[in-house]
Amino acid sequence: MIALKVSVKNDASKFMRGYVETLSGPEKAGLNKVAGKAAVLEAAAYHREFDRAGKWRGKNYMGKGGGEGSAFGSTITAGWSFGSSDQDGAIIFNDADHYAHKVRGGTIRAKRAKALTIPIIPEARGRLAKDYEIFYHTRLFTIKGKRALFEQVEAGAKKGRKKKGKSGASGGS
Repeated sequence: MIALKVSVKNDASKFMRGYVETLSGPEKAGLNKVAGKAAVLEAAAYHREFDRAGKWRGKNYMGKGGGEGSAFGSTITAGWSFGSSDQDGAIIFNDADHYAHKVRGGTIRAKRAKALTIPIIPEARGRLAKDYEIFYHTRLFTIKGKRALFEQVEAGAKKGRKKKGKSGASGGS
């Protein structure tokens, strides 16, 4: 769980602090319930704008272009929920798939294969290594002590690949 403390930095802050201190337990619980539901709306609005700005996509993102949002971003936006509240605070959460991993990080493992392939060039996206070799008439290889596949390319080759290996480089070494 992530705990947040909200502080207002203006003249209203003194008034609000005095007002909140006069509230009883049930009144504080009611205030926290309203604040928790408002926090859900704000978190969803924040992530909606974050998605529209294409910020889920890093500089090496190889999918469709930015601007229209993403399925991942929509899932995150819709995942915000109000959990509970009492006089001590409120709990909101997001149970969207992969959100916790995106926030906290972690290890990515292959689910249905011995190895996990993470493409570093757009041409390899969505292809099995063996299909990439066939499509581009190339041979991928490993280097002892390195946990990666490599492709030999001609020195001075231009970036970008053409079907059937006619020209270009793939990003391996």
